[in-house]
Amino acid sequence: MIKQGYDFTKIKKIAVLEFKGSQINDNSGAMASDIVAKYLLKGGYTVVDRADLVKLMADNHLDVNGVIDESQMKEIGKLSGVDAIITGSVPVYTPERKEVVLVRMKEFTTNTTYNVQNDQHRTEANKPGEQSRGGNYPRPTQAIVTSTMTDDETPVTHTIQAEIGVTCKMIDVATGEVVWAASDTYEGANIQTACEYLVSSMIEKLAKQINKPHKK
Repeated sequence: MIKQGYDFTKIKKIAVLEFKGSQINDNSGAMASDIVAKYLLKGGYTVVDRADLVKLMADNHLDVNGVIDESQMKEIGKLSGVDAIITGSVPVYTPERKEVVLVRMKEFTTNTTYNVQNDQHRTEANKPGEQSRGGNYPRPTQAIVTSTMTDDETPVTHTIQAEIGVTCKMIDVATGEVVWAASDTYEGANIQTACEYLVSSMIEKLAKQINKPHKK
């Protein structure tokens, strides 16, 4: 959601506060906010280092972990020189996992056995003036074909993809108003991959609005 009529071109410097983490993983908030900062930087925007911002707020007796009110927003803007602050949360956090299930599998196999019989000895009749000649002559082999049908339950491992949901909003420090808000969920091979794709998509849409010329 974009605030209609807002001049996003004046947003040059942004501070990204640590997002509220999921109940499953408190560190998920820090991960999400770091990825948001990464893609803002990739888009060419100036982002204040979060550690420096937290120290600045603490040194000036501003609430680091609580809800930041409008007066604090303006104070942060003056102290850090940022034009906007981005805050957010991670309401959905489901890591990738593996599950083993029993699957009934039918298999048909064929086995061929060759039964080689003993050679048979015989003597050929003599021709006049020749000695008798004898030799071993193999008898034909016999092939025995057997078929087997199996119907068993076989353990199969399935990989369940990770899922993450992120909500975030941008606040103008001069006015204290929310000028952009977004939320979405995404599934990926792992949490990091899912969060990277999700945040990059959200920031890409935001960047298009920021780069849009303001219509007076």
